Amino acid sequence: MKRTARRIAPRVRTVDPLGVAWRLLASSRIATLLLTLTALPVLAGAVLPQATQSIRADRVAYAAWIEERRGTLGQAVGPLDALSLFAVYSAWWFRLLLCTVALCCGVYVASRLEPRIRRMHLAAPSGHDPSMRAIARLPSPLRPEDVSSRIADGLRVAGYTTHITETADAVHIRAERNRRQRLASAAAHLGFVVLLAAAVVGHLIGWQELTLAVAEGSTVEIGHDTGLAIRNGGFTHTRYPGGKVPKDYRTEITLLKDGQPVRERYELRVNSPLAYEGVRIHQAFFGPAAGMRVASAEGQILLMGGIPLLYRDPENRPTGRARAGGYELEVLAPRTDRPDQAVPAGTVRVRVYRAGAESRVPLAEMDAPFGRPVSAAGLTLLYEGPRQYSGLHVTRNPAVGWVWGGAVLTLAGTLYVFAFPYRSARVVIYPVTDGSQITVRRLIGRPMGREQETARVITAVRTAITPDPTRTPNGHFVVARKG
Repeated sequence: MKRTARRIAPRVRTVDPLGVAWRLLASSRIATLLLTLTALPVLAGAVLPQATQSIRADRVAYAAWIEERRGTLGQAVGPLDALSLFAVYSAWWFRLLLCTVALCCGVYVASRLEPRIRRMHLAAPSGHDPSMRAIARLPSPLRPEDVSSRIADGLRVAGYTTHITETADAVHIRAERNRRQRLASAAAHLGFVVLLAAAVVGHLIGWQELTLAVAEGSTVEIGHDTGLAIRNGGFTHTRYPGGKVPKDYRTEITLLKDGQPVRERYELRVNSPLAYEGVRIHQAFFGPAAGMRVASAEGQILLMGGIPLLYRDPENRPTGRARAGGYELEVLAPRTDRPDQAVPAGTVRVRVYRAGAESRVPLAEMDAPFGRPVSAAGLTLLYEGPRQYSGLHVTRNPAVGWVWGGAVLTLAGTLYVFAFPYRSARVVIYPVTDGSQITVRRLIGRPMGREQETARVITAVRTAITPDPTRTPNGHFVVARKG
């Protein structure tokens, strides 16, 4: 008899790419890794100086800003700038990382939210669960069906929700307390996802100007296609006794929209921001400014107001920059720590550059004394004396409501989880010849406080099965009759 060889078809393994991607995004290890990777650039952004959006938009100003950083960071400035670590929160890779973290956390919460909601409505499983060891065994002369109702009543008084299931060999009572704790835990995770997603949306479609300096008498445009501008009508501040620490400072500002005032003479203080069409303006800091008036050779006013002295030169002189027509002005004030031999008191040194030029060689450099006009590079410069500037934080975040909502949801869910821990007890009643044998099994829930809650459950069960003279053997109350 001739045997015929059977050909076995090769086993083909099918791979579900969507399922693999879902499992990877739902992995807690991947989420932990992504959160760690996100924390590193956030730490770098908190440690390293960050260039504002207005500075980054001006190539010359950003180059000058980078050169100032070389004095403290040295040769590390180049690699840090190449990695966009001087503008972490606007870097494309940081935004991509935030989007990935938000997606991962969203999938993680979704994969765990549905089973938790479903378990809240599941009936107690019948049969023996070997993972729940017995912690107490109590006898009772009552039948299982009678003693079960009394135990259920006692556990309800103790704050538990009970479910009774009868099988062929026993009566099972499943008691749960704070069942919504699982839903609260899911809500806390969901709130974190909402908070993170709102932060991502805010970075993608929102913006912020953290160092918008407006000198007294000057008007500065906010930009970002808002058509808004801020005019500084005056700055005042008070200090604590001793004269070093500021106690309070406020700025009288006028907000303009397309050149027309929309809020006039608003007193801007640290804790009193101005909000208009989703834009919030905060008083943040202040400092010295140099009052300047710049006119062209034809007499046209190119700059009028103050130039904020935001920076320091290598010799520790307060320095400021401003645009005036097609020119860029750099103003250096005298040193404040000791007498300045190069820039005398009552004057400022002005350097004039061609706006947008790559060369940092000035067209002209001269000292401008107070109240006396000087000419340089076809410009007439008049130093009007020292002034103050107001440093403002200007932000627009359309997702700020979602940020607050996510924060409240996370906080409320976390507080509920810790204040109302989930507990689950199992009581099994076996029939015996002289009544019932009651077994109380180990409680499920957070380890903290579980021993005290276990003793409380055992006490409730023991009290429920203790004979009561006011009840009949089947558990009903006895009504005393007169006479």
